[in-house]
Amino acid sequence: MTRRARKRLVVSGVNLVEGGTLRVLQDFLVAASQELDSSWDIIALVHSREKLKPSRAKLIEVSWPKRSWLGRMFFEWGVSARLAQRLKPDVWFAIHDITPRVGEVRKVVYCHNPMPFYRPSIKEARYDIKAWLFSKLYGYLYGLGIKSNSIVVVQQNWIRHAFQKRYGIDHVMVAYPRSAQRVQGESAIRCEVGSYQFIFPSLARPFKNFEVICKAAEILESQGVPEFRVILTIDATENSYAQSLISKYCHVKSISFIGRQSFDQMCHLYEASQCLIFPSHIETWGLPITEAKAYGLDILAASEKYAYETVGSYEKVAFFDTNSEKELAQKMLGLIQGKIVTGEVVGVQPEQPFVEGWESLVKAICNEEKI
Repeated sequence: MTRRARKRLVVSGVNLVEGGTLRVLQDFLVAASQELDSSWDIIALVHSREKLKPSRAKLIEVSWPKRSWLGRMFFEWGVSARLAQRLKPDVWFAIHDITPRVGEVRKVVYCHNPMPFYRPSIKEARYDIKAWLFSKLYGYLYGLGIKSNSIVVVQQNWIRHAFQKRYGIDHVMVAYPRSAQRVQGESAIRCEVGSYQFIFPSLARPFKNFEVICKAAEILESQGVPEFRVILTIDATENSYAQSLISKYCHVKSISFIGRQSFDQMCHLYEASQCLIFPSHIETWGLPITEAKAYGLDILAASEKYAYETVGSYEKVAFFDTNSEKELAQKMLGLIQGKIVTGEVVGVQPEQPFVEGWESLVKAICNEEKI
């Protein structure tokens, strides 16, 4: 059979609809459009065309797999095979965790859900029982067909070791996202003159650990600490977890629950803030940490493996016990009072195979070799 002159990359991201994972899809498509020459066709299977900025990629909208996990599994293990027969890709890049069944095609899977390596509490299950149960199942789904990939891509070294140990695979590549750039936004939410502003941008998920920030702010207010503000990008319309948080901490006047923000609004929120607090129990990256570094903010980060690796080398960071609101409150107070709380850390680069930046990942994916 004669191989056609043109080559084709199919990027499957039908499950990515919001937050950092949607940014991953957007950034990868932009990088692929810039990095691959005109002999490559780029086709992206997406949940919604409207949520993605223009790129060279041809977008095919497939929204129904997001409606249920049964639908998602049917898409990955049934529909994807038929799409592969029709689209005839040279490379199939599954950018949302699950290895599809697409026949004898070079496959690469990008795994950015850390939940198989996290033990959520029963308390967390109260807010989203389906997500809690699925976190138990996700580790099994990750493993189905994972050895058939040419490359398994993860975002950090600690999760590479977890994959190697759990699934017995050695073709795992660490791919760091490109460092964020400081961007001027269009509309600002400014702190009051003279006040110190902390920010934690995140969707309302129990493992994000909003409580430790709320409790720390409550402690500071009880001590009469003036002139500080805490910005949380959730509101009561998001889910039952957000409703519970707001109901429990609405009396803490320093906390502003402002809801989800656009990219431009987030740029100005970073500009208006002095410190990022990042208390999450587990992440595969933690994009706001990278963004905060670009804006030169102080960072108070959870003392977790992912946070140390995401911070890397930075001169204005301090870590705190993830479950200690007292320690967090103490460090927040130091920053409010102008004391030296944060300092320099130096990160260690992962061993090979390792790439940094979306362009380097595009090259690795479209290379014909298996790592």
